Amino acid sequence: MFFKSFLLLLSNAFYVIEQDVCGQYSRDTVFVNVQPLPVSMLNFECLMLNERQVKVSWQTAIEINVSHFNVQRSLDGLLFNTVGKVYAKGASKYSFIDNKNLSGVIYYRLEIVDKNGALSYSEVKEIQLRINNYEWLCCMNN
Repeated sequence: MFFKSFLLLLSNAFYVIEQDVCGQYSRDTVFVNVQPLPVSMLNFECLMLNERQVKVSWQTAIEINVSHFNVQRSLDGLLFNTVGKVYAKGASKYSFIDNKNLSGVIYYRLEIVDKNGALSYSEVKEIQLRINNYEWLCCMNN
């Protein structure tokens, strides 16, 4: 496929796409609606407070149409479950204390829910937890 023009999506606009595929010329007009992300995060971190508590904290610079944040936890980094809900206050600092007694590597992320029900997600954070002040070590017999 050969494109005669390329798109640079900067704002809401109509764009003309011309292409020549195997001798077949086409010219299409499309409207692209560029939406800003609902949240601009300044930071997102997880801190082990003690053997039973992890503090998940974040700060936003911009919040557009955000209803709330679901704090989600995973044991494998793939399958996440919601463990808490924090309502949006506008650009602000937030925190949530997870009181689950877990060990090993735990993953956290934020599910950002807007007022229309649309979802977006933060980056995933990883934290190494300990039990009884001892870190778990895995050894292999040779």
